[in-house]
Amino acid sequence: MAKAKVKTLLGTGLAALCSHIKQCNTALGDLSEATANGFEETDDILHEKQDVTAAVSFTIPVDGWGEDDSSPGYFYCDIPIAGLLATDIVDVTVLPEFYDVAGAVGFIATESLEGKLRLRAAKAPTEKISAQYHITSTVKYTAAQEGGT
Repeated sequence: MAKAKVKTLLGTGLAALCSHIKQCNTALGDLSEATANGFEETDDILHEKQDVTAAVSFTIPVDGWGEDDSSPGYFYCDIPIAGLLATDIVDVTVLPEFYDVAGAVGFIATESLEGKLRLRAAKAPTEKISAQYHITSTVKYTAAQEGGT
């Protein structure tokens, strides 16, 4: 009787076990690939963020200011920033030695546009102002790109 059970186990049970192990192996391979892809995507995003958030020196010019129709009584100047999106949040910091000049200009909130940063002020500066900007938040992916709605 024991031999019959061993033969049954070897016949159908072992085949079923082997089939199950193969299925597990396939599932583990798929999981491994998805995990590796997730790590690569995360690494790409983190490196992109590090590049984007580094402070960048720039000069706020005297020329190139126009009257701002969207904010009556204010002037604007667009600073080109390659790759900037309208959804990005940008902080601008004036260098300390230019605080008086910047204070006299009366800067208000900035605006991110496609490929440029819009500065606004109560009046155009009469001398160049050294400053830095850095992108503090960026939205590179939308729900639609990620398969959402």
